[in-house]
Amino acid sequence: LLALNAAWFYGWSYFLLVNDYEPYLGLFTALLAAVYVFLASVALTTKETDRSLGIFLGAIALVFLTLVFPVQFSDHWVTMAWAIEAADILYVGFLIGKRELRYSAFAVFGISVVRLLAEDTAIFNVADHVALFNARMMAYLVVIASAIIMQGLYVRARDQGILSDGENNGS
Repeated sequence: LLALNAAWFYGWSYFLLVNDYEPYLGLFTALLAAVYVFLASVALTTKETDRSLGIFLGAIALVFLTLVFPVQFSDHWVTMAWAIEAADILYVGFLIGKRELRYSAFAVFGISVVRLLAEDTAIFNVADHVALFNARMMAYLVVIASAIIMQGLYVRARDQGILSDGENNGS
């Protein structure tokens, strides 16, 4: 019900604002994500025994944060933003010690890889295509760099012994 409420509110707000305030919809989405981050932090600090509400509110905030990029940007910028966001989420997941946040980083990274391969790889006009230094190459470089950063974060966490059993992969 909580997720349905958030989706319903955002859907109607988007529908009402898109014609007159389209340049600001990314900001609106980011502010809505901030509201849910605040609600999650309040829920996590006030109810320390049952953390499910706080985690669920944080997941809603993460969904809104992920939606900021396709709402505000277009083309390859969305892919690059999602890849960078995945690395940021993973870093924060290690920083605050939340395994669920680290797992969600891989979901966001997976979405960026799928979008990279499905959307950003196509060449529509070969005659106007720049062979090497183009937006596609930049998107690939950012996604690869994010993967390397994420791998480095996991190696550092493994060396420090802070991985959970499911993340340790038997090593």
